[in-house]
Amino acid sequence: MGEASPAYSECSRSPNTAKRIHAFNRDIKIIYLVRDPLQRQISAWKMHYALAKEKISSLRKHRQWALEGFDYWMRMQQNVKQWDECRYSYQLSAYEALFPAENICVSFLEDWQQSKDSEVERIMNFLSLAPERWPKHIQENANRGVDRTIDRPWLKKIRTHALTQSVVSQFPLSLRSWARGNIARAKVSVPEADISEVVKRDFLDHVSEDNYAFLRRYSKDL
Repeated sequence: MGEASPAYSECSRSPNTAKRIHAFNRDIKIIYLVRDPLQRQISAWKMHYALAKEKISSLRKHRQWALEGFDYWMRMQQNVKQWDECRYSYQLSAYEALFPAENICVSFLEDWQQSKDSEVERIMNFLSLAPERWPKHIQENANRGVDRTIDRPWLKKIRTHALTQSVVSQFPLSLRSWARGNIARAKVSVPEADISEVVKRDFLDHVSEDNYAFLRRYSKDL
């Protein structure tokens, strides 16, 4: 059994998470997946941008910031101390203080991109599982966040109109599912992740020392 959430490593916002996990099971095994910090931010911004277009209400202010562009979103994230989430050594330190080193596995997204099979084998060995037990349905090597889609305007009108809902409900479920996947939703067009040199420099200055130490600790090239 496993559980996954980036929020579990957010020391600033959730300082007691590691302690609660340790109290639940001190023998638990932890896999910490990381990537290049700036690319992580770009990915998060794209997600917030797409969700803002879909008008998802949770984390509303972050969604609205995203609509103003990547540079603005980054500045706002700095103001709420979100940049600390990209200081991987700091984030993982709460777990390293409680769990033995052999119970923590750090995995780099770049390693998955370079050699997925090798990383699968390493992870499965860490979990004391045979590599061939890796679920086949998650073999695909892709991040689908950039392919997020939203409902077309006419679909929203159908959903709010009782008569059209009644008519649509008479169609076979297979046809409705096909239509939703192929014609009822449109891909979100996300603009380029433009960032000023000042914001980029400030961000890298904030995370670099921590991440250099993190890379050295886990034997990665700088």
